[in-house]
Amino acid sequence: MQLNVVSREDMICVITDIGFDHMHILGHTIKEITAQKVGIVHEHNPLLMYAQGKEVMDVVEAWVKDREAELHLITQNSEQKITDMA
Repeated sequence: MQLNVVSREDMICVITDIGFDHMHILGHTIKEITAQKVGIVHEHNPLLMYAQGKEVMDVVEAWVKDREAELHLITQNSEQKITDMA
């Protein structure tokens, strides 16, 4: 698994939709791909992302818990509020 080289506790992490992209690098299952992508999250980092399928969320929630990070799930309604403020 590749980890992000930035390991600051004040880093905010953002993960977008997880799918079968870059399979030759990230893995061949959604769990493998998710594990690679969530590797950007280090101890105590906040993570912003949309709620996704059970396989994705199981991996993300376990990773975040192990690192005492904060998972913030963004909904379409909260995204709309941010857009309206701009």
